[in-house]
Amino acid sequence: MSQEDALRAQIFGCWSVPLGLPYDGNLLVRIQLKLKRDGTIAKSEILDHERMNKPGEKFYKILAESALSCLLYTSPSPRD
Repeated sequence: MSQEDALRAQIFGCWSVPLGLPYDGNLLVRIQLKLKRDGTIAKSEILDHERMNKPGEKFYKILAESALSCLLYTSPSPRD
């Protein structure tokens, strides 16, 4: 299993679509991650961040925040 596949499995094991969000193919959240060598997250960024505060995009904001929260939760703790 590649590192990308392992990361994907870890994320999808933790994250699910928040209840009450309608299915919409337009609700795709893209997040850019920069990882340290030890696998911890050095930087995370929602690539369409401006969209989160636009009128009528509350579902996107909920989904994006949920996805980012899951990434931070599943990231390994920094090693001392």
